[in-house]
Amino acid sequence: MQDPSLFSPASCCCLFSLLALLATTHLTMSANTMDVVNLTCEKCSQESPVFNYTFCSLSLQAVPLDCLRDCLELYSDASKTLVGAIGALMVGKYGVASMGVSAAMEAATTCEDGFEERGEVCALTEENYDLFQLCDIALCIIRLLSLSVAF
Repeated sequence: MQDPSLFSPASCCCLFSLLALLATTHLTMSANTMDVVNLTCEKCSQESPVFNYTFCSLSLQAVPLDCLRDCLELYSDASKTLVGAIGALMVGKYGVASMGVSAAMEAATTCEDGFEERGEVCALTEENYDLFQLCDIALCIIRLLSLSVAF
């Protein structure tokens, strides 16, 4: 098996584009969808010497698209909420900033829960964990700022 850390930005972008396409077009895993998956994996494997066609094809066949769609929507909303939270933080509205970051934090948990409720392994566990941890760090910093603690 190839080391996923060797993926080039082009191959990662290609895979992300495929996932976004699948998640936003309300496709089910029909024969046509499998053709899109296989053709995309084939094209991506031609673009990158480290991209593994078999891994791509098998991995995407197993991903529940409805869960990915839900997570895409959650992450999209969370990114907008975080932009608002940053604006609130910049003007000293720490309570508003804290609520926005907490809402984004909840998106990671909700995404993870969506997979679990369907009895599926979450394809975004690492990303959900990272978002949750980064939000936790941000909440701590916001709290320190609201208490006027010197660093």
